[in-house]
Amino acid sequence: MLGTCVSLLRYKPQHTPVITGFSLDPHAPIALTMPPVRGILMAARPSTLRLLSLLLGLFLCTGTWANDRLNRLIGRADALYERAAFRSALDHYLDAVEEGARNEHVSRRVGQCYLLLGDPISAEPWLAALVKYLERTPEDLLTYAEVLKALERYEEHEALMCELQCAADAPGWARTQAALEQVRTLRSRSSHFVVNPLAINTPEDEFSPAWHGNGQVIFSSNRSRLSTVPVRDGWTGEAFSCLYIADRQPNGTLGEARTLTGVFDNWSHQGPAAVSGTDGTLYYSTNRRAKGDAQELLEIHRAVYKGGINWQAAGNVKLEGWTAAAFHPTLSADGHTMVFASDAADGTGGVDLYRTRWDVDHWTVPEALAPPVNTTGDELFPFLDADGVLYFASNGHVGLGGFDLFRAEPDGQGGFHAPLNMGTPINSGRDDLGLIVDRSGKNGYFTSNRSGGQGGDDLYSFRLEGELAPAPYLVLGAVRLPEERPYRSGATVHLMDRAGHVLDSMTTDTKGAFRFEVEPRADLLLFAAVPGHTCSPIHVGPIPANERAVLRDVPVVPEDELWLVGSVQRLDTQAPVDQARVSLTNTSSFHTTEVITGATGHFRFRLAANEGYSLVVSGPGCYSNGMELNTAGLGQGTVDRSGAAGLLLAPLDLDRAQPLCAEDEQPAEGIPACVARLADRLTWNPELSVELLSAAHGAVDDGRLRRAYAHLRDLGISSDRVRIVPSTEPCVADGPCYRVVGPEDRSGTQR
Repeated sequence: MLGTCVSLLRYKPQHTPVITGFSLDPHAPIALTMPPVRGILMAARPSTLRLLSLLLGLFLCTGTWANDRLNRLIGRADALYERAAFRSALDHYLDAVEEGARNEHVSRRVGQCYLLLGDPISAEPWLAALVKYLERTPEDLLTYAEVLKALERYEEHEALMCELQCAADAPGWARTQAALEQVRTLRSRSSHFVVNPLAINTPEDEFSPAWHGNGQVIFSSNRSRLSTVPVRDGWTGEAFSCLYIADRQPNGTLGEARTLTGVFDNWSHQGPAAVSGTDGTLYYSTNRRAKGDAQELLEIHRAVYKGGINWQAAGNVKLEGWTAAAFHPTLSADGHTMVFASDAADGTGGVDLYRTRWDVDHWTVPEALAPPVNTTGDELFPFLDADGVLYFASNGHVGLGGFDLFRAEPDGQGGFHAPLNMGTPINSGRDDLGLIVDRSGKNGYFTSNRSGGQGGDDLYSFRLEGELAPAPYLVLGAVRLPEERPYRSGATVHLMDRAGHVLDSMTTDTKGAFRFEVEPRADLLLFAAVPGHTCSPIHVGPIPANERAVLRDVPVVPEDELWLVGSVQRLDTQAPVDQARVSLTNTSSFHTTEVITGATGHFRFRLAANEGYSLVVSGPGCYSNGMELNTAGLGQGTVDRSGAAGLLLAPLDLDRAQPLCAEDEQPAEGIPACVARLADRLTWNPELSVELLSAAHGAVDDGRLRRAYAHLRDLGISSDRVRIVPSTEPCVADGPCYRVVGPEDRSGTQR
């Protein structure tokens, strides 16, 4: 989490001012102990018994009063938590703990408060107790795993992620395993940056630097300052932040910090900020309520430079058609493009980055940056350098812990290439964000709350020595025997191209694992050489743009047995189908075996000799498909059906009119190929039917439809699944069409 940076517009908290010197709880903590009452009563005289009976009643009443007080205390803490007043809520929860309220709810809330205040060290023991000794949820395990990652206890993080994911579906575990391997790679490589903390840091927060020309840096801080009203932010309990400016020194450090005037007040946050390189206008985030607004909204405001440290506030930035929050602005070199962060409802998830452009006299309707930049996590603190390269912080991409810094180059078509994690030592297990770089692309500043700083968020300088060395793309996995057991004796795995040329080879470790560093390409194959076993090449498929790693296990089977192997793929992209359902039925015994594919789309079944089989495959959003098999004369080896037409899944296109047959698919005699394909699709999807749509061109089309109807009947499609339907809007002008419909849509008039 982000400490002050969280309250500085990460989400949309209600920043409740708290005046120092007032307490929400007038009661002091009371420790209650109950004496051994039964022993006292047995030894006392009657007069003493009456007195002790009175005292016992008082004790019991006090216990009831204490329970009521404890419930009220936790209730106040819960109310403060829901109002995002996490510092005050934490104090109340801790008071409740001192009075004996150490349960799942309180422990969870104490840990979450510490995380939201940017203190994973203090959160760890509370969440550890929750996951080890108290009643935990999967969300608790995931949160604690992220805390371990933030504390750079990576081995424990991996073990807990395995505990969390191993009981889940195999594809989910594959993605987790790939992400863990990326983290190992990031930890083992240096990105050639030299990082140093700045002397300008204080025990408070300094964060999110921005350039003012080439010689000055503006940043935000909640450091102590003279103020007649000691106001505190409700989220953190700390002072509101304001903007400071400092001169850049020849050695990269920053000189004395001075407060900007004209934009500062005691009651709202200022920053992060950006300065236009064309007209010197300052754009900055604030939670100040604009005049006439009914409620507080996180906005971007402007200020005009008046010289020195003096600025004049110029109101909020109007974004066309925009009513959501807007914060963390950055500007392109020409000042015509602004990228900012928002938690608008139309985003990918969490907080996303948006872009707007200056059009004559206004900012255009913002549009979300497309994946792979935005994720279901949070993307914040963007910065556009002089060449249009986008730097930003994210906890949605794979990283070392907390928020990591990423770099995305423009793709020349208005978007960005896949972001690159900037690696160590720029990134750490804690929150790293708010990076800016100078025109050389090798020097700059960023923010981190890593250990070893002055406290809270601190500013760091960096310089790049040599060339930026991004983490490689990875293909990893393990050689697996039947029943998913790893082959532990050491196997040779070959990385090949589609033509069968070996690009690289390696020997697996004692866990059967292998790992290749590759260039991003989609035509790679894996093949394992294992004594006494046989293997079919495994298609790697395209590496996801936002992951940089794929997990592709290579299955092998004993060569003295008979096995069916294959890979389910999409018809349109040839990509493996994750979560495809593959069913193999013996047509004699009608015994059915079923498997669910992983990310490779691969499956395998043990076969019996001299038997017939029916194989049916289906996948999310696709038509089912299949094929018939016969093992007559086969006793051992592998029946490989990878790439077969029956394993290609076409995307569903129900209720969409499309051409039935082109002219070149109309043979003089026999069944047209297009009709045969349609019959095959209906065969493997018995719940579907087809409507043959007349194009209203008279007898020619009517004759084609009637012949298609007859051909479908000849191919085994029952009459109740085929209809000829008149259509006034044919899909093409020169021929008939058809439409596949589901069981709930059998409308139309049969002719």
